[in-house]
Amino acid sequence: MIAPTHMTFSFFFTLLGVTMLGYTLNMSIPAYLFGFLGAVLPDIDTPRSIVGRIFKPVSSVIERKYGHRTVTHSILGWGIASVVALPLLFWHKEYYLFFSLSYFSHLILDMFNQQGITLFWPDRKRDVVGRSVMRL
Repeated sequence: MIAPTHMTFSFFFTLLGVTMLGYTLNMSIPAYLFGFLGAVLPDIDTPRSIVGRIFKPVSSVIERKYGHRTVTHSILGWGIASVVALPLLFWHKEYYLFFSLSYFSHLILDMFNQQGITLFWPDRKRDVVGRSVMRL
C-alpha cells in the first residue's frame, strides 16, 4: 500500500473505532496529523517509504536487522508505539486515539497484501486476510 491509501483508510477506521467506543472527537488539524503519522509510521522499516526517507538511518537499520513488514507491522510494534505516544493521552485524548488507531489500521490494511504481515512477531508466520487471488 502507499501512504495516501494508509492515511485515507486510517481516517475512516479511526472514526469508526471511536464511534463504536462511544467517544465524540474534537476533529482538529493536529488530530489528523497525529493520525497520519500513525498511519505511515509502521513503514519506518523500509527506507523506500515516506517516513523511512525522513528517518533513513533508523529505517535502514530496522530493515537490515528485521526486514519489511515484521516488527513494526506487529502487535508488539503497535504496543511499543502506543506506549511511547502515551503522553498524548494526558495532553489530548483525541491525538492519542487518532495516532494509535491509525497505526493499527495500517496493520489491518497490510494484511490484505499478497505478502501479509507478521502480526504476532517474533513468530515469522505471515498473517493475511482473504484468499491469495483476492488480495491486493
